[in-house]
Amino acid sequence: MRHGRGFAITELLVVVAVLATLISLVVPAVQQAREAARRMQCRNNLKQIGLALHSYESVHKTLPQGQVRGSAASTHTQILAFLGQRNLAAMFHWEKAMTDPANYKATAKSLPVFQCPSDPSSGYVPWPTGSSGRSGTTNYVQNMGLSTTYFDTTDTAVFLAGRAIKLSEITDGLSNTAFFAEIKRGWGVGSSAGTGIGPGHPEDYSAPIYVTAPALGMSNPGVVANPYDPAQCNDETSTQTRFRARGNQYYRGLTRYTFYNHTLPPNAVLRDCVTAVSFAEGHMATRSYHRGGAQFLVGDGSVRFVSDSVDDRVWRGVGSRANGEVPSEF
Repeated sequence: MRHGRGFAITELLVVVAVLATLISLVVPAVQQAREAARRMQCRNNLKQIGLALHSYESVHKTLPQGQVRGSAASTHTQILAFLGQRNLAAMFHWEKAMTDPANYKATAKSLPVFQCPSDPSSGYVPWPTGSSGRSGTTNYVQNMGLSTTYFDTTDTAVFLAGRAIKLSEITDGLSNTAFFAEIKRGWGVGSSAGTGIGPGHPEDYSAPIYVTAPALGMSNPGVVANPYDPAQCNDETSTQTRFRARGNQYYRGLTRYTFYNHTLPPNAVLRDCVTAVSFAEGHMATRSYHRGGAQFLVGDGSVRFVSDSVDDRVWRGVGSRANGEVPSEF
């Protein structure tokens, strides 16, 4: 009786090698396809925010404020009704601070339209404080221009504290002016400052460094000769105090939570920083997990991808609303 011939060891090794090669080709392709889908969803979220902003403007004849003084409500909260969230908007007690217990239920809601699926962060702020609940988060924040403060009165910011901008004030043109952009949410649990965060740590570049107010000085140009040089932010030591909750309270219109500016390029290798006293000033870049750049919403409602290597002058031009620039292609 003849027995069937089995696989020789060399043949088996060849088969294993072929399978390993196929897997090495397929897995990256699958990962790339998934990221492409996530990036598209992220883009669509920004488009929805753009539509909501224009719907708000159609009703109120201005854009929403960057922060409502008194309550500190962010731009995000003001457009909820135009994002199909009228019931959630009705839950807010607008006459009270966003951190008031009366607003706990409303501010604990996280909306998919504010989340970029490419961001792997699981960071959150326990909400209410000391509870097992979590505050609502966002990966998309409003543009405060070339200023380091959200209350600057120069012709740069689109979203300001205590003031609503009209479209007619955006004289550089809607297609040349950024409205919203992506950020990396903080990885840490809680909003308190964290240490032990240095180069290579998951929270690095998503946890702004605390600095003293005079170091920023866009609103005090006599203090800092060049407000567009945020090198003072770039302390890499793991002992440097950091703010860990970037983007993790979408409803609070504060620089460290829901603003970004154009004083840093996209995905800057310089770190974000914020004043440790008022939290009103900061250098806060747009950042993303998309390879090579980040997505941002333009005033005409379109969403564009900006490269990490964009020319600084072009990026600053896109960041201001009325400085007279006509930025080249970005």
